[in-house]
Amino acid sequence: MRPYRTTHRVHFGHCDPAGFIFYPRYFDIVHEAEEDWFRQALDWPFSRSVRELKRAFPVVSLHTEFHAPSRLGDLLDIDVTVPELGASSMHFAFDVSCGGEPRATVRLVVVQMDMATDRSVRIDGELRARIEHFRGAAG
Repeated sequence: MRPYRTTHRVHFGHCDPAGFIFYPRYFDIVHEAEEDWFRQALDWPFSRSVRELKRAFPVVSLHTEFHAPSRLGDLLDIDVTVPELGASSMHFAFDVSCGGEPRATVRLVVVQMDMATDRSVRIDGELRARIEHFRGAAG
């Protein structure tokens, strides 16, 4: 599987009084990387899923390790991979680094949910094909 890479600049609003990213802000940054992946790698914007198809991807599992602090002005590289694709779930791996130095690893599982019923639904059709193509491509 090949990683998709996006970058994110650490802004003042991400930081705590000590000048480091306040840890919950990593989750905002990672979610933005997930949306970038959908839009850029899959050509499947979140807005299409939410507004047109009434499908959401809530997080059902989350694990994070912090390796080193990130500071105001840092440019973070975020590598996104999908190591596992289930019937209705996707496992994401986000590896956050700055200048090659690991900063955080985030592993999460999302489930595709029908917004009308709040029930999980299969990831199939065109979306599944795009994810499978992305996962199977050489990096």
